Amino acid sequence: MLLFLRINNTYPKQKDFLANKQCTRNQEILIRNVFAGPSIGCFESCKFALERLDADKRKFCGDYVLFISSLVQHPYFVDGLLAMGFDPNKQFNGTGRFSVYNGKTPLHAACQNGDIEIVKKLLDDDRTEVNLVNPYDGNNALMYASAEGHSEIVDLLLRRKVDLNTKN
Repeated sequence: MLLFLRINNTYPKQKDFLANKQCTRNQEILIRNVFAGPSIGCFESCKFALERLDADKRKFCGDYVLFISSLVQHPYFVDGLLAMGFDPNKQFNGTGRFSVYNGKTPLHAACQNGDIEIVKKLLDDDRTEVNLVNPYDGNNALMYASAEGHSEIVDLLLRRKVDLNTKN
């Protein structure tokens, strides 16, 4: 019953996202739960849906959901998806309204939004590449954080030896 209620609770951003994608029912459950909120129940529903996809779709959807979780600031989802092995360096590739995020990684999204908790979680994962550049605008995580004035995040990135010579 709870899962049914969450699936049918659609937010405007989510409707746009779903309209731009050809989604299977499991993919739709994933997306709706990410937008529904950062609760344990939502993540468990998301995990349940991910586990029922074939390997290729699971990889694609999990990486995608990790990006969206970073974008909409759900640290519990980010933790769980990283623990499930999804790629923190996957660059987003969307359509329509979401094309403004193309080329960004979960770290880029969290740095731009100023979400220090998610930035720390991503930086704690050894797989996260701090110097990855968005091919669409030439920015890296440091550029996104500094452009928005997020000095704590800039300090974290500098401690991780982010490349100061990257030019956009």
